[in-house]
Amino acid sequence: MNNIELDYEKVFLENSDKLNNVKKVVLVYPNQRWFKEDMHTTWNLNPSTLCILAAMIKDYVDEITIIDAQFDDLTQEDFKKRIEEINPDLVGISVLTTEYSMIGDISLDIVKEFNPSIITVLGGVHSTLHYEDVMKNEKVDFCIRGEGEYVFQELIKFLNSKGTLPTEGLIYRNKNKEIQIQKATLVSDINKMAIPDYSFVDFEKYTMKSPRDGIEAPPLLPYARIQTSRGCPIGCTFCLVESISGKKLRKRSAESIIEELDYLVKNYNIKSVVFEDDNPFGDKVRTKRILKAMIDKKLNLKWKATAVFLPAIDEEILDLMAQSGCIMLNIAIESGNQRVLDEVVHKPLKLSTVAPKVALAHKYGLFVVANFIVGLPTETWEEMRETFRFAEETKIDYVKFFIANVFSGTKLYDYAMENNAIDAQTYSELNINWRFSRIKSDDWDAEEVSILRAYEWDRINFSDPKKRENTAKMMNISMEELNKIRRNTRKVLHKDLYPVMNS
Repeated sequence: MNNIELDYEKVFLENSDKLNNVKKVVLVYPNQRWFKEDMHTTWNLNPSTLCILAAMIKDYVDEITIIDAQFDDLTQEDFKKRIEEINPDLVGISVLTTEYSMIGDISLDIVKEFNPSIITVLGGVHSTLHYEDVMKNEKVDFCIRGEGEYVFQELIKFLNSKGTLPTEGLIYRNKNKEIQIQKATLVSDINKMAIPDYSFVDFEKYTMKSPRDGIEAPPLLPYARIQTSRGCPIGCTFCLVESISGKKLRKRSAESIIEELDYLVKNYNIKSVVFEDDNPFGDKVRTKRILKAMIDKKLNLKWKATAVFLPAIDEEILDLMAQSGCIMLNIAIESGNQRVLDEVVHKPLKLSTVAPKVALAHKYGLFVVANFIVGLPTETWEEMRETFRFAEETKIDYVKFFIANVFSGTKLYDYAMENNAIDAQTYSELNINWRFSRIKSDDWDAEEVSILRAYEWDRINFSDPKKRENTAKMMNISMEELNKIRRNTRKVLHKDLYPVMNS
């Protein structure tokens, strides 16, 4: 052992049974329904995250089990029984959003109640952003800060005396229970990282079920979800991607993407794919190489992209997208007011360019979805109304309106504080409901924004019968199911706004 290992063993792993004993590992997605079920914020997660982790450690342990309590809708008792049956040495728990941080604590309670000596590792977006809050729970042995693939692999090797303690990306306690914090880590070359090993799950069941009902539903089943890049250089003030994945766009090669798609077609007979990273088409040269290869290899896939930066798309790309099987693009516009875009959001987009690009996409038969945010700091009521007018007049096929929420670590948080738009004494990032505003304004209040957002979403998207029909088709649902989603959106809003009246 080197000095790092010896020091760490001395201050933390004083019990010999902690070393050379990580043989059985369980990787977990907790069930979001253990906290709450919300049609807008609960959905099935991509198994690729856990399958990559499994691929990274499979040479260093004897047994790996993936428990996706979310997808399988396991109860807490179901999860407890699985842990008891497996009796693992280490459990890794991934929690995506802070809104659902409670499910990580629930998982830890179940694991440690069964066997306090099981080593627990918490990872995911919540751990990266709020590791200090995570470590308040003494049932957490390790917290991974940043992209955890190599950190987790190194930790497993270290615990089995086959490597050194990770030097970044790890948070733990020493023997005095003092928290040791390493800097966040990113994977510099994602092309060298292991690809998902789907043999650890029943992947066919994932290919046959949409993550949730919505506009991003896969075009055809069986389907797969794929990530082609990490990070985003655009720099929108509200976005946490820089804090999670960095500002630099780290791209998989076009060849590796085509290789994965070809593998999924041949081995799982997938008929469609959803590109779900934050900026899959930010590099025009790479984009054209990917699309031309999809055409040349005759993959015959229908596909959607859930996040497209409009200035990076030109007519040649739109043509190639259509030829390669694209049926839908989701573009992020954020605001229909140029001042808000320039001064608040800092998105490098001129609103005058949006309508022509949307028209071009329609020329090639593409369905266009757009994201907007309302209730931003310093945004006036009339500027908010401009966003709704812009969304309607630009002839976008389907619009999504999100309530602005601000998080520490973003430029928008600093801007909001400077403009006295947050009540810092009562605002809690650990108690966020994504449907409701926590921002204050002299021009509007949170309830007004929440109600306006819900009813304008309904009016703009569903007033026209033809639009309703096209949207239901894009969601792969019936008109009856679409109307149920609309009704539930209104009903849930009022129940949450006025709980006493609805109790």
